[in-house]
Amino acid sequence: MRILLNSFDIFINFGNMQNIPYGMVCLFKENMTSFSKETWIKEGLDVVAESGASNLTIECLTLRLRVTKGSFYHHFQSRLSFITEMLEYWENQMTSDIIKSSKVGRTFKEKNEKLISHLERTKNSELEIAIRAWSLHDALVQKFQERVDKRRIAYLKDLFFIMTEDNEKADIFSNIQYLYYIGNQQIGSHFSEEKFRYYTEALNNMFRVTIEK
Repeated sequence: MRILLNSFDIFINFGNMQNIPYGMVCLFKENMTSFSKETWIKEGLDVVAESGASNLTIECLTLRLRVTKGSFYHHFQSRLSFITEMLEYWENQMTSDIIKSSKVGRTFKEKNEKLISHLERTKNSELEIAIRAWSLHDALVQKFQERVDKRRIAYLKDLFFIMTEDNEKADIFSNIQYLYYIGNQQIGSHFSEEKFRYYTEALNNMFRVTIEK
């Protein structure tokens, strides 16, 4: 069946559409003209955040982007290779890049301010929750999630060591801070950026009081 959508001609194979579960969120995107590898990866992350990993299929992605499967296979060998590259992109964007940029500065206050600012700008609770839920029943995703958690906590430990000069306290504070971050994701809709910053700073002040005692 041939359909004209916003002056963009596409062909839909109903045999493929029959494989798409009823209720799957595969909404068309408006006027998508650039289909780089990064475009596909970002679209995949959007699907995961919006409707969960179960809807992350090649059919769903091609429908959303209004292209054929050939466009997908031009960049990726398989769905597995796509998921691997997508998770690598997520790790780089939400962990590697944030750590790198927040290392600017010499004092705890300077580094922590950078970290909070980056977290505020890049916060995506829906995606983080969806990936963590996905990791509970997928070994590959679990591998990425565990590595990301360890890297984030390790950086926080390095950061809190600047404050405490004590490995044990730095370890305790980093885990508490990260658990607060995960909890904030779960109820993130109730936290504005101002509240997130306020409670993060309050938690750090509590750590300082503990050190001074």
